[in-house]
Amino acid sequence: MDKEIEILTRLVANHLHLAQFEPLRAVILALRSRNPDLALAVLQTIVARSGRFQNILWSDSCPSPPLLTYMSTLELLQQFDDNSNASSAWSFDPETLRLRAEFLLLVQHLIDRVSESMRNNFDIQSLEKEVLNGSEGYDERAEVLEREKCEELRDVNGGFDECVRVLDRVLELGVKRLKPDADVDVDGNGNDIDMSSVEESELVCLKRVILDYADVFDALCWNIQRQVRGWEGFDSGLAETARSEEEGEALRVLGLIQRSVQLAHLDAIKECLKEGNVDGAVPRIRFLHTDYGVEEDEYRAVSSPVKGDLSVFISSWLIMGEGWRWNHRGPTGVSFLWKIIWMANIPEKRKWGIYRSFALPLLYGICMVLQDLIRSVSSRKGIFGDSWQAMREKFLGIYGEALSSNCRDLVQMIQVIQDEFLSEEIETYKALDDSQIPPPLECFQRYLAELKSDTNIHEKTSSLNVAVSSCMRDMYHYARVSNLHVLECVMDSALSAVKREQLQEASNVLMLFPRLQPLVASMGWDLLSGKTTARRSLMQQLWTSKSQVLRLEESSLYGNQSDEISCVEHLCDNLCYQLDVASFVACVNSGRSWNSKFSLLLSGKEQIALAEEVAQSDFFVENFVLERLSVQSPLRVLFDVVPGIKFQEAIELISMQPIASPTDAWKRKQDVELMHMRYALESVVLALAAMERCTGDERESHHQLALCHLKDLQNHLEAINNIARKHFVGFA
Repeated sequence: MDKEIEILTRLVANHLHLAQFEPLRAVILALRSRNPDLALAVLQTIVARSGRFQNILWSDSCPSPPLLTYMSTLELLQQFDDNSNASSAWSFDPETLRLRAEFLLLVQHLIDRVSESMRNNFDIQSLEKEVLNGSEGYDERAEVLEREKCEELRDVNGGFDECVRVLDRVLELGVKRLKPDADVDVDGNGNDIDMSSVEESELVCLKRVILDYADVFDALCWNIQRQVRGWEGFDSGLAETARSEEEGEALRVLGLIQRSVQLAHLDAIKECLKEGNVDGAVPRIRFLHTDYGVEEDEYRAVSSPVKGDLSVFISSWLIMGEGWRWNHRGPTGVSFLWKIIWMANIPEKRKWGIYRSFALPLLYGICMVLQDLIRSVSSRKGIFGDSWQAMREKFLGIYGEALSSNCRDLVQMIQVIQDEFLSEEIETYKALDDSQIPPPLECFQRYLAELKSDTNIHEKTSSLNVAVSSCMRDMYHYARVSNLHVLECVMDSALSAVKREQLQEASNVLMLFPRLQPLVASMGWDLLSGKTTARRSLMQQLWTSKSQVLRLEESSLYGNQSDEISCVEHLCDNLCYQLDVASFVACVNSGRSWNSKFSLLLSGKEQIALAEEVAQSDFFVENFVLERLSVQSPLRVLFDVVPGIKFQEAIELISMQPIASPTDAWKRKQDVELMHMRYALESVVLALAAMERCTGDERESHHQLALCHLKDLQNHLEAINNIARKHFVGFA
């Protein structure tokens, strides 16, 4: 057994020297089955020394110590996941160990990418040809070549070499944080680590590479964030003063890295906005974060958030100092404001002195940049069409990038800023316009006015549907910001237009919600008191011309015909019927004949063509009849105001009365029988008068007239089904 362990140990050293990780992993698995403690010690040593061993021949499959460290860490945690000794050499938990190894890998990846860019920018072959073609001797040409190489390398990669040096120091910081407590100041070769602190001014040079490798830096910042949260919540030997100070300094540097990344993206967005390049600014939003370095549970624990302008609050805090407090308190749902309050009140020791110096200015910078971006996008808003669609696509892109950032506060910040702009727009519009029509509806009215009449019917319908959908979206946001219901806004606007007798405008507004048309028509009736023509136009615009379409659309939702008519729709039909009765009375009173083609209830869209004929009616008589119909039955009003009405006219008008239920049908049947009784009695009187004239004059015409009246009497009696009513007529 000892011989096998010795051979396996030699194989471990051999594969480690050749940087062959897969064979190394297989050997460690075999070694674990024979000596688990030795296998554990091998993996812990590789991780603790960050993969830095002398005389290793790095291969394509394992080209750097950080990659070896990271893979060894995963193997350590995977093979010994059921053993609490997997991270026994360190004073932190296994997840933190994995994060610190991943930190090394990400920094090394950045160094490799930057170094590759340096090599690509430097064309050494062309320089060699240029120098070797000179007339100097070989030694002189070699000296000139070396000197020009250095000069051109400095010119081409003047910023990259400084970036590599800073990243190397950050890498050394990661190496130091990955070491066990016992040899924290010793490098992989047993020498002391000379690790000087990284200052913020030194990280400025990273701005160029941050923008070029934004995804890698974003992953690095996310790794830092998880390390900070995990370490703050870990309660162990880190309570020792010396260790806490070291970790506090390390966290300060990590916080500066996060800050540098955020500022680089903010500056890039600002530059894009100055150039008017919104498309270039939007993709940078996904790299913005408002919660780096702040515990979410802690800033959400604040019970009384502030209400007010964010920029004013932050600016005042920065100017007046931490002792200043916002006195006005009120309800708000903006969690990033809670964060600011938390940062202004949590003691210094809870923040480790890392974020206090820059977190509030950073939040302020993010807020200002987003305000400029949203203002730039909103300024391109026009009437519903291509410009509106382009603006909507821009906002969808902004929200999409904000959601990709995995930062909920950023999405809420964008929404609050957008709502503030919308609120300002609403207030400005209300101050300039007395009609109080919501801006989206006003924009929709302008769109309909500019819609070309010669456009193809299919294109017109399609563009109109898009405009309606767009207006509904804007109305939703308007109602949300104004603390109103969207249907309330539409109803108020439509009724306001009806009151001003702008019926076409009301019809346009109701295109958003067509099912509100009968409700507006019935409610607008009282707003047009005494205006018969306006009432007729109202019912024609909002009801009779569209009632059949609405009922056909809704017919599939109901089981039978009687259920298809709601009480509001029945009321509209009754109002149209009352207008028909009033029109009939006015025509008879003025000596003109009335025809069913004048009926508003039956004609529908054809009523528009008859507007001139209807305009000749006596409006006083019509208003008088409408007032009577509001409190009395149509049958009584009809025979009171037109005593000599003919039976055919009366039966036609009564038969037009709308029916919404079996009870209404029964009532109309009774009215018809009463009419037959009335005309039966009239036929009796006329027949008796004709027969009386026959006694004094034997002309045949009188006999025929009497027989005709008796025949009418017989027809009326046959139409009466109630026996008592028949007897009443007979006795009469």
